Amino acid sequence: MLQATPYGDGINPREVVTGLLVSSLLSDTPTVRIAAASLAFNVSAFLQAPLMDCLNKGMTGQLKKEDTVDNLDWEVEILSAVVEAIGREDNEDSLHRLITCLGLLIHLSPHLEEVRSLLEVLQVKETLQAKMNDQGTVKKEVVRKLVKEIVDELLQ
Repeated sequence: MLQATPYGDGINPREVVTGLLVSSLLSDTPTVRIAAASLAFNVSAFLQAPLMDCLNKGMTGQLKKEDTVDNLDWEVEILSAVVEAIGREDNEDSLHRLITCLGLLIHLSPHLEEVRSLLEVLQVKETLQAKMNDQGTVKKEVVRKLVKEIVDELLQ
């Protein structure tokens, strides 16, 4: 598990991953951003895994603290970086990873109500819709369907 507290040597794994992720997502170098989008997807899958496991076991309600990475601040920081990266990204493959990451971060999130206002302030709906317009980056039908699903179902 990616610990929020430092190891004996004072290194905090979450801070290291977050720092790397945020700076890489906002890099000027396209290949760095593509790699960062993959890392962001992996982090979101990591956050989603215990939630999906509990859902598959028929568990509902709040998860036990040990069953999830229960850190609203960390989720908000990752979400903010991903949304900013989506707005800046012009490579459709990288954008696909970032949009999938966004969907994973908000789907089944135990913090969805808390981050809903953040998503509005960051204008996620508008950003995603702009990526789909005629001059937008999103051309592939599979990515367009994903954007539509996130906008229609998850960001209501």
